[in-house]
Amino acid sequence: MANILHRILIKANSDKIYSLFSTPEGISQWWTRHVTAEDHGQTGTVMQFRFNSNTGPDMKVTLQVPGRRIEWECISGPEDWIGTRIYFDVEKYGDKSILHFGQTG
Repeated sequence: MANILHRILIKANSDKIYSLFSTPEGISQWWTRHVTAEDHGQTGTVMQFRFNSNTGPDMKVTLQVPGRRIEWECISGPEDWIGTRIYFDVEKYGDKSILHFGQTG
């Protein structure tokens, strides 16, 4: 899979943005409503994402810096996703935030 990298300026509080990537409730607001995870995305947790066909990737949380960064590793799902890493890095930028998103591997 080719690397995907984005840098997005968002008019929102960085803590609010971080919660959208670090909890099943947050993730269900933008990717899929069918997210399960024990320990609400703590390091080592496996999060399962399911779509209409009841298939989707399983991601292991490999790093979490509260309020700042979360990283996932795809451990099952689409073949070209397995082994890739996804990260969300949020930084304050005045009254806005910058989101750095990447899927690499």
